[in-house]
Amino acid sequence: YGRASLHAIYMMTRYLLQIRQVKIARAVTLHWLSNMPTRFTAVRRRYCYRLLHLHLGYTMSGLKAHFDCREFVRSFLKQHPLGLRPTSSTLLLLLRSLSRARGDTTFHAIHLATGMSKKWGPSIIDTRVRRRIVSIATREGCLRAARKWLTEETRSYILPEGLMLQFGLVGEPHVKPSRIGQQA
Repeated sequence: YGRASLHAIYMMTRYLLQIRQVKIARAVTLHWLSNMPTRFTAVRRRYCYRLLHLHLGYTMSGLKAHFDCREFVRSFLKQHPLGLRPTSSTLLLLLRSLSRARGDTTFHAIHLATGMSKKWGPSIIDTRVRRRIVSIATREGCLRAARKWLTEETRSYILPEGLMLQFGLVGEPHVKPSRIGQQA
């Protein structure tokens, strides 16, 4: 299946996931990814993310399923490390498997988010991820963790408004006119 079209691989994977053949779907995806050319086009990159997120969307909930998904994401990214990195949607879908799980779900959610943030950069944690962590922590009764992540969420909204207030009080920053286009 190294030569199969991107859409055909996507549709075959979706069908396998719908009939609950997760192991076969993962094997097909990883085999296709390992045979992919080393040069990534925008279309290939988009299909790779769609495939990864398709797999994560069909994940069962629970800690075992969560750790299986994390391992799949690691192996997926390792197969073609040239340009694939997780996005905030990837992290959100990984956290989805913890939403109805039992146990230390808050700990695992925060550990996953902070670990991915350290490895891939802070942009991987967005509003949706923070809200998902707050809902997991609230459901589990970890109000201190929920309050911390909720504070982070409100802080992400307050900063732009603070900058808007600063521009409203001080005015636009002074910009020197360029000489291009000026008449002598």
